[in-house]
Amino acid sequence: MTVDFVVGTVASNFAISSSTGVITTAAAFNYESGTTSYGLANDASVLAVLVDDGSVTATAIIVITINEVNDAPTFSAASFTVNVDEEQSSGTALSSSHTATDQETETLTYTLVGELSRDQLLVGKSIML
Repeated sequence: MTVDFVVGTVASNFAISSSTGVITTAAAFNYESGTTSYGLANDASVLAVLVDDGSVTATAIIVITINEVNDAPTFSAASFTVNVDEEQSSGTALSSSHTATDQETETLTYTLVGELSRDQLLVGKSIML
């Protein structure tokens, strides 16, 4: 038995096992990579698959839809250092360099989750201060 694509945008997006018919991705799909279509119509691909047992063939239509996933926001660095002089008044801005971005451009909300002790800052054999 042989299985193969008949038509479809398969060259750079999908692969098929000729012995099992299992379709796999041949590319990493990412909405935020600058294009949302991946060369696929409406973020979906319609594939025609052919199966051949050596005597006769059959075809099936397979629709594959790419679903967007909400990616986590990321900070511009893993850690930040801020130096501040003593006796600053309440409300003094300390840092604006700890920026984060969201690939889906959603509104970000920053929250202080606590103050870490020196012991909690141990990472492997390094100390982040």
